Parts: sequence; structure tokens; C-alpha cells
Amino acid sequence: MGSHTVEQLNGLRTLQFAIDGKLLYLANDPSLLLATLNGSGAAPLATGPSYAAEFHHARARADYLTIMRALDFGGRPQPFLFVPQGNRTPQFFSENLSSVSSVLSFIQSATITHTENANSESQRLAYR
Repeated sequence: MGSHTVEQLNGLRTLQFAIDGKLLYLANDPSLLLATLNGSGAAPLATGPSYAAEFHHARARADYLTIMRALDFGGRPQPFLFVPQGNRTPQFFSENLSSVSSVLSFIQSATITHTENANSESQRLAYR
């Protein structure tokens, strides 16, 4: 692909990869891999975010709980010497980790913005 050496793995899905020094690039879309490789040496933008992500907790919560229950499928409680929950230990994913989502249920969404310029980097995390 141009001046870049790109290798291809053929398994259940085709995967392209390229190595540039300490960096490993993986892609399932050759055009996106090429665009990334061509832009890897470019200087960061002088203004504006270089990275932004948003997580909608309220929207994703039901799927999160479903995944946590699936991870515990077939698991059995392991009793400990000190069991403040009664005669059993709660399931790790479906009861312990899913309770984190309950504790944070007042957060509807979180937005992360990362901005870089020549002299500094800043990150902004906003909860709604």
C-alpha cells in the first residue's frame, strides 16, 4: 500500500496489519489502514479536539446487565469464611459488577474530549 509495508492475515475474517517502529496498526478495512498510515507522521491539529468519545450510561445499562449475567452463566457461588451477604457469596459479574452500574445510575452520559497542541495536552470529562 503505497510506501507502507502491509501484511494480510486470512482467517475467519481478513485482517491487515502494519508495523511502524514501536507501533502496530491493525485493520479490517484496507482503505482505513492506509489513511491511518499516511496520517501517522502528521503534526497534531493546532485547535480543536483530537479525540472525543461519549458513553450513554442510561442507554447502555440494560445491555451491560445482560452481558454481566451471561458471563456468570454456569458459575456457582463460592462461600468464604466471612460472608456478610448471608450463606452465599454473590456472583462476581451479575451481582457485584452490575451493582456498579446501579450506584452510577444517576449519570446519564459521560463525554471525554482530548485536545493536543504543540505545548500541551488537555482532557475534559463531563458527566450529565
